[in-house]
Amino acid sequence: MAKIDGLYVRVQTDSETSGTDAAIVGVVSSSLNITTNEIDTTSYEGGGDYTGIAGTRSADFSADFHMNDDGDNLDYFLTDQKAGTILSFVYGGVVTGDLQISGQCYITAINITASIDSAVNVSMSFRVTGSLLIGAA
Repeated sequence: MAKIDGLYVRVQTDSETSGTDAAIVGVVSSSLNITTNEIDTTSYEGGGDYTGIAGTRSADFSADFHMNDDGDNLDYFLTDQKAGTILSFVYGGVVTGDLQISGQCYITAINITASIDSAVNVSMSFRVTGSLLIGAA
């Protein structure tokens, strides 16, 4: 079974607001975190052993990318973060059959860093709201 090369993993978001569709371009790294909250059900009757059950699930993801010189790969996201816009996203490979995870999210943070002899870097964080859909490209 072939593996997805990290070079081909993309994070895309498309605003639900007409005319503000945008995709993150120039991505150099990204991560997707899916967690399940734990509900502690330990009691004295458990003989000192931990017991628990699964609670709610949550997910967040981030992407780091180089800002284009005209900022066109950032400007829509700044507007969407300010407005609290709910965005659609796709995380995964782009080759037919590649795993893709999609859903709805909002931007929780945008960090822009710059230094001498370095490209301007943007780091964005997103919180998933609702369920995740798992499919293929």
